[in-house]
Amino acid sequence: MMMARGHVGLALALYSLFLALYPGRLSDMYVFILMMVYVGFATLPDIDIRLLVKHRGVTHSLVGAVLSGLFGLAITYPAYPNRLDYALVSFAGGFAATLTHMLGDVFTYSKFKPLYPLSHKEVALGLFASSDPRVNNILARAGLSAFTVAFMHKAMVDTGVYENIPLGAALLWAVTLGAVGAVLSGQSPRAVSSRLLKAVELAPNPPTARRARSADDYFKRVDDYYRSIERSLNNYYRSVERSLSDYYRSFESSFSGSTGGRKRRKRK
Repeated sequence: MMMARGHVGLALALYSLFLALYPGRLSDMYVFILMMVYVGFATLPDIDIRLLVKHRGVTHSLVGAVLSGLFGLAITYPAYPNRLDYALVSFAGGFAATLTHMLGDVFTYSKFKPLYPLSHKEVALGLFASSDPRVNNILARAGLSAFTVAFMHKAMVDTGVYENIPLGAALLWAVTLGAVGAVLSGQSPRAVSSRLLKAVELAPNPPTARRARSADDYFKRVDDYYRSIERSLNNYYRSVERSLSDYYRSFESSFSGSTGGRKRRKRK
């Protein structure tokens, strides 16, 4: 299977496209629900490993996509029983999450049936190994960077920065894209800003040096942001893994206990 960070990065990249083109505001509930379900379910099809069934089987198919959508609907509908639109958005998010997961897996070596039950044809392009850390890291960085850019663009549209403070918007984009470029290239934004500060401080103009220090602080915050996101994702998936392990361990013990009881009754 592709690593969790690769799947999440791909989902974030595609979600960012939706976010940039969405005609409403960032504060709309649709934006929040779709992100929570679509990005949150990015690795859900790989639950088949924990279920001890065939990997890239039914969970990596149209059947799995429908089940994922129903799971998303089941989470949202009880909280908002009078909002059918929220439930439909949750279903769409869960369904699309599995499609995106399969899109990532189709480039790897292991074949599966994405169109099952409509088609039994197995597909795999074999472009790279699913465990290739380079590919997974690229997807993770690209997804986080795309989300940062899309979120910032949408926030400036909603707050009217483009119309009211065009120069401020241009400066914000220059600094943000510099930070994103550093992350995509595998460097630390902090390191890039340090070089920028060192170069600018050679100039005799104090305001320029102060602006460089401000940029340095900004890059440090961006660096901290990416690191906190990475820590949060790692903690999230560890907690999910522990919860699933505890659940299946309890299920296995109860199942073995019931079968043992039946065997004892048969002996009697």
